[in-house]
Amino acid sequence: MNKRNFTIIIALLILSLVSILFVQFNWISDLNRLNEDRFKQDVQHVLYMINERLEEKEIINLTKDNLEATLKIRRSNDRGGIELIESTFNKETIDSSKFISSKNSSFFGTIYPSIFSLSNSLFKLFIFIPLIFYFGKRSYIAFDEGFYALQARWILEKGNWTIPLWWDEYVLDRTIGLQFLIAKSQDLFGRNIFSAYLPTTVASILMLFTTYKLHEELFNKKYAIISPLILATTYLWFDYSHLATQDIIYSCLVTIGVLALVKIKSKNNKFYILLFGIWIGLAFMMKTFLVFVPLLSLIPYIFFKKNFLFIKFFWLGLLIGFIPFLFWTFSINPYLDKNIIFYLVEKFNFLSSKNTFTNPFYYYFWNVPVTFLPWSFFAIIGTTYNISQSKENKYILAFFPLILLATVSIFSTKTPYYTLQI
Repeated sequence: MNKRNFTIIIALLILSLVSILFVQFNWISDLNRLNEDRFKQDVQHVLYMINERLEEKEIINLTKDNLEATLKIRRSNDRGGIELIESTFNKETIDSSKFISSKNSSFFGTIYPSIFSLSNSLFKLFIFIPLIFYFGKRSYIAFDEGFYALQARWILEKGNWTIPLWWDEYVLDRTIGLQFLIAKSQDLFGRNIFSAYLPTTVASILMLFTTYKLHEELFNKKYAIISPLILATTYLWFDYSHLATQDIIYSCLVTIGVLALVKIKSKNNKFYILLFGIWIGLAFMMKTFLVFVPLLSLIPYIFFKKNFLFIKFFWLGLLIGFIPFLFWTFSINPYLDKNIIFYLVEKFNFLSSKNTFTNPFYYYFWNVPVTFLPWSFFAIIGTTYNISQSKENKYILAFFPLILLATVSIFSTKTPYYTLQI
């Protein structure tokens, strides 16, 4: 491993550390956005779980973060239930030393990260280094890798950052998203094969981290490392995380979109509403019309949280996400006889009709269990279990993958990497 590659690895690790620090120390902004209503809901939940041996009248003090509730409750005479007589909710003065020792504070949540939690996160990061980085000799694989690598090379040699080329001819059946990233990476870190894989490598790291945070949201924080470990040891993901293609980058953007949607709890979650709009445009720059597949799969969950669609931050995020595509469109159109969108539609129509990659409807019913081994058996059990659950999680853990599989099964072109985002 030469000095340049070693420097790149160190830079990536530092970037990952900065990301961890950012997430760990977001407690400052969270303390400024304390949601008393959410705490009151938690209190009401506690009331339903109070022991049956409740006395005639009892005062209960509950604390969470820097909120405190005093509740006066009593046994109801008519149905044996409990009723709330009086309640008070107060904010306490923030005392960092209290948070450090408090049993109610969370290391990975919104209060105060400890040195232990940071070292634990770093340890988890280093687990994936052997799975993500490869320092041996390699060559581009036909067809996609060689195709994108050559287009990136011609970008650098000809200085044409606008029009995708194949030798001296225009290639207008796709955007210039990945080719641009590979060329920019080689422009910054040297024209070598390692730099060509950097966009995919960075996307792989980010996708693993996003999967980790998704597990925290959908399940718990204690075993959150399990989900990225499962993802990293899945054959299909492991294979494409070492290819200089669009697929991992696109799947990473979809995963970010799913996490943003899960994190939207109310209209006040403006950052995640903005983020959910951004990923759509960026994913379109990578895979154009394929972005509608995960969007269709998320429709039940979007409908469940439909109020955020009327927030201006969603539409602002949508505009921001489409800026790269719009900029590229306005740059390339003067060289074409018609708008680039018509060429992209022609490619979509070609893939929708019978072609080399056309497979029968049942293709994914055997392909997904095989390419997701050994975890596909557990995925089938988990999906079946979550369908019957009334929890919000079923929209992501059951409906999303099932609708996605049904959608891509209808499409004429079927390839293994179309299902990477599930």
